[in-house]
Amino acid sequence: MVEEKELKEITLSAIFHDIGKVYQRAKNLKEKHYLLSGRFIKENLKSLEDAFGSDLNWERIKRVVEKHHQKKETLIEKDLDSFIVQRADHLSSGLDRRYLEFNQEFDSNYQEILQELKETSDKKGVFEPLISIFSEVSYDGKEVLEERLFQKVGYKVSTLNFEKVYPQEDVKNTPEDYETVWNGFINELSKIKNSKDFDQKFEALKSLIVKYFWAVPSYTYHSRNIPIPDVSLADHLTTTAAIATALKLYYSEIKDRETLEKSLKDPEEKKFILMSLDFSGIQRFIFQQVKDSKKWAAKILRARSFLVSLALEGVIRKFIKEFRGNSSLVLLNAGGKALLLLPNFKDSEEKIETVRKFVARKLLKNFFGEIKIKTSFVKMSEKDFIGDNFNQKLRELFKEESKKRFQLFEKEFFKEETATFNLESFKEEDFCSICGVRKAEKQRFGVKICKLCKELVELGQNLPRIREKGISLKFGEDYEFYPLPKAIINEKEEDFTYRFTFSFDNFEGYPVRLFAGYVPLASQNIEEWKLKLLKEECFDEGDLKNYFGKYLKGEYPKNFCHIALDGLRKEHEEILGRPYLGVLKADVDKLGYIFTKGFLKTKKGKTINSLSRTVYLSRMLDFFFTEVITKKLLNSEKFKNIYSVFSGGDDLFLIGDWNSIVEFAKDLRREFRKYTGGDFTNSKGLTISIGISLFRPSTNVYAIAEEGEKALERSKKWRNAITVFGRTVRGDFKDEKFGKLLEIAEKIESWIKEGTLSTSLVYKLLEISRMANEVDENISNMLWRPRLHYLLVRNVKGGENLKKELAEKINKWIEKYSENLVEKEEDKKDDLFYIPLAIALYRRRKYGKA
Repeated sequence: MVEEKELKEITLSAIFHDIGKVYQRAKNLKEKHYLLSGRFIKENLKSLEDAFGSDLNWERIKRVVEKHHQKKETLIEKDLDSFIVQRADHLSSGLDRRYLEFNQEFDSNYQEILQELKETSDKKGVFEPLISIFSEVSYDGKEVLEERLFQKVGYKVSTLNFEKVYPQEDVKNTPEDYETVWNGFINELSKIKNSKDFDQKFEALKSLIVKYFWAVPSYTYHSRNIPIPDVSLADHLTTTAAIATALKLYYSEIKDRETLEKSLKDPEEKKFILMSLDFSGIQRFIFQQVKDSKKWAAKILRARSFLVSLALEGVIRKFIKEFRGNSSLVLLNAGGKALLLLPNFKDSEEKIETVRKFVARKLLKNFFGEIKIKTSFVKMSEKDFIGDNFNQKLRELFKEESKKRFQLFEKEFFKEETATFNLESFKEEDFCSICGVRKAEKQRFGVKICKLCKELVELGQNLPRIREKGISLKFGEDYEFYPLPKAIINEKEEDFTYRFTFSFDNFEGYPVRLFAGYVPLASQNIEEWKLKLLKEECFDEGDLKNYFGKYLKGEYPKNFCHIALDGLRKEHEEILGRPYLGVLKADVDKLGYIFTKGFLKTKKGKTINSLSRTVYLSRMLDFFFTEVITKKLLNSEKFKNIYSVFSGGDDLFLIGDWNSIVEFAKDLRREFRKYTGGDFTNSKGLTISIGISLFRPSTNVYAIAEEGEKALERSKKWRNAITVFGRTVRGDFKDEKFGKLLEIAEKIESWIKEGTLSTSLVYKLLEISRMANEVDENISNMLWRPRLHYLLVRNVKGGENLKKELAEKINKWIEKYSENLVEKEEDKKDDLFYIPLAIALYRRRKYGKA
């Protein structure tokens, strides 16, 4: 069994093994990168000792990183740890490095591509930009890698920032760019807090590495061919650390030297377990009904969605502890999903089953089955890390996840729990006044409340402050609501077991967990007419008396009623609009396909997928849904009235006033297209589907979630689509169609405002559009054109030229967006002209009218 101290040393050796590549490029040095990795440890020894402890053998760590490029046979015989790091290095990216073979026999078209790539590449490739991972995936199985790489889409070396993560063409990196990120990394290395928890310190180090080396390619030079610098150094270092740690744990179980040497040389031995954890009850947990929706819904919704982003932390720690490992074994943890690489011990399956049953019992006891965490795994050999083998393992893992969907709780668990119930002792008045599920423990907030709801309400109230300062978590079996960690707001170290911050911008020495918890706050700058409505519609007398003043000082987030009212506007003493909430759900299309089959293949038919590329793609998607959406879109003045219920991994759930949500959908697709390089890859890049539903603010939040999901599912039927008002816009990748519909809505609204069209006439246009959409169902609907002409001639206020102009425009719009003249069912379109008509009517409707 490996000692804890020794395991820490090999973990740190692995994560530092190639850090000399940045040092080399920053200082323009000729010294070998692995020797510079050793020099980094020597020159920054004080910072490293302050962070991780002087009790570690730093000289040994330095030796391992310096020797990991020696001959394999020598290392097996004389330095096992250096061999393990070398092997982990190869498995992470060494054995799956890809390059374009310039001397290979291609047809003339590819020879031209290769020749230009050769001529435009840096002489030694040292400062080549990191290729966007989105350039290497596609829904089109016929595309080949060489065509995409010809576009030279990549990233500028820089500190991770929401404005700098957009790929560019013809990027040029310089030693000065590398020096900037290197100096930033060295300066902040000394900030890592020397807590008692190695995992916290190591996760802080990983956060720093991602912050500064996210755009540094790990591999840029080949003496004969053209390298493909498509793996981030950050992902290479972290995956190498995971593999090395798992190998160290695995080999430590082998006591016989002869058996060990045989194992070291056997690439087909199942040494690893690739395990996924999936929080599969997210929607049910977040949107569980609360009894007083006006008072508690928004706070509890915020708190529940926040806890989802941290829900797997306790489960992950439980698995790591069971396998005697550390947090380097965590490859991914975002959006309620995690991927772990564990050693395949002889009793690994028993260990997994032990933890799984422990967690399942806790979930059943504390949450009555409303939360489910799926545990799936496959066994892997070293060969399985490479190319098509790795793809196959991912497919096997996804199949295992599907099987586990209905295998979450054993019958005996229910028997154990119900055996202790005495139903006669349960009285209705004893239950929590908020959730109505658990027994109340005390009187708080003026009601009888259970412990969990009390914590959720407090967390929801304090979430804006938490986002700015970070949060501390408390884990452990003694905490009643395991596996959800207890969120602690104060900063006394003895009160918490783990600390997070939520932004890379100002590193405070703690791990960074990106969290898109944007919450719009109330303020005193409310127009008098809206303040009057707010008091009448959104608060009772007790609230007005007790806390409305604090609410207007920005101490509390806006409630749903307030958000809905912010969709109204006053014009010439009239209040216009509809006080509805808009709910937006979105996620990336066919992501499972992308991970298992979507990575491009070379001209020779070889896939480029690998563990490091999978992590790279996952991390970049999560960054978009957490940081980019929050910082670039939701923090803008345009969308200040929207808050993020859940955003992470590859999906999104937002609530705002309906008008802001509809506009946001257009900007969301535009930003996603730019972020994933769609402007360069044209129609073959990743796409996103969106579902939008509208509700009154008093609607039950679970009903909101259900309808939002239905709208999203309707969009995903087609891919790259938006559903709103029950109509689905199937757009091209450039998103012209939905944007055009919003422009038409603005034009119709202006005609209503000017008096050219009356609202009654616009309602009649809805019927004309429906007729055009159903011409194949009823022959009388073919008369929609003369009916349209008649209506406009009789009802438009203006001269003949104006009437003719409107008739031509509206006729053209209906033909393009609503009229169905096709035979195939899949080619038929929804009544899309309904969308701009409905938007215009909602915006111009006088408030208070039915």
